[in-house]
Amino acid sequence: MQSVPTGMTIAPDNSIYITNLIDVAFDSNSNLYALEYASNVLPGDLTGNLWRIDTNGTKTRINIQGLQFPTGLAITENDTIYIANNGFATGVGEIIELQPSNVIPEPSLLLSSVLLNLGFLGYMFKFKR
Repeated sequence: MQSVPTGMTIAPDNSIYITNLIDVAFDSNSNLYALEYASNVLPGDLTGNLWRIDTNGTKTRINIQGLQFPTGLAITENDTIYIANNGFATGVGEIIELQPSNVIPEPSLLLSSVLLNLGFLGYMFKFKR
């Protein structure tokens, strides 16, 4: 089965981005925002995600309470973000408005490994006493 593109946006430099995400958009600083329809539908996780990919490639998840089955994304000139939420059925949809000030960085594998190793060494140190 072939993937079917579900989102498209034009970058500030007029290049075209096509994706299998539900929607994509750029802010005024040329950061790319990518909207995921659901994190993991098969096991029943219906939570959507909004990701910001900075111009340097840093990926950050935007914290949005209650984001489920989002179906559309728009960013205004002043970087206000609008998301169509619960867009899968009649009567349950809503528009979420937010400023990108409440961000959660994606965990770094390197940082996670360092913290895990430090925790393990701390446990061993306690154990040897």
